Amino acid sequence: MIQFGHAHRIDIMALQEVPRSLFNDPARLQQLSAAVTGAGYELLAIRNEYPPIDFNNPRRPTAERQNAYVVIYNPAVVEPQQPPFDPIDGGLTFHHPEAFHEGALLQARPPVGTVFNVHHPNNQGDSVLRLLSWHNEAGTHARGHVAQLQQEIENELEPPRIGRREDWVVVGDFNVQDVTEEMQELDRDYQVLTHDDGIDHIITNAPLNNVINDDPVLNIDQQFRSTGRHLALFGELLLSAPRP
Repeated sequence: MIQFGHAHRIDIMALQEVPRSLFNDPARLQQLSAAVTGAGYELLAIRNEYPPIDFNNPRRPTAERQNAYVVIYNPAVVEPQQPPFDPIDGGLTFHHPEAFHEGALLQARPPVGTVFNVHHPNNQGDSVLRLLSWHNEAGTHARGHVAQLQQEIENELEPPRIGRREDWVVVGDFNVQDVTEEMQELDRDYQVLTHDDGIDHIITNAPLNNVINDDPVLNIDQQFRSTGRHLALFGELLLSAPRP
């Protein structure tokens, strides 16, 4: 969950491992969409964790089971540069699938993402935020995929675009702990937020305030605890308005 300078308002919620059964039940999906829009938010989604196989460069998925991704956002603060045609299934795209692989014929899960225009108050203009949401492959190859992610950050997210710097954030289940060499490398170069011994992370080039467990009275951890090791992460990105 990401917020921008407002301690009690969440502007982007990125969810991984969303059950695909939700998308196979129109009534449940419509109920979710109505709840999201009724609260003043909008929804982006993609039903698969793997992109279609490119038959010019075939790679079979490394896992049979696939879930979905959902991103919920506050349109008064952030707007996708390419709004989805389908309001309840679209708006997210796979990020450079060819960069995430396990050998010549094994396709790994790439991140999905979108690009937001961030509206700054008092007519200060818009800045750009590139969001990637990621459910990394689990198991012995997870650390290698984190190294692949770092290469993508260096090659695709960090370089300035059209002469200007853009902010970016990668969120999700990395399936590796912060103590691994690969995560420590990212820690040294960027802002990283995680729970102790956690496998979920927020990584960004923007200043990041640690607002995990922002209000102990609400017992946030227990509300979001899953049967695995997952806990919700809440972070506040401090994005500068574009210069006049």
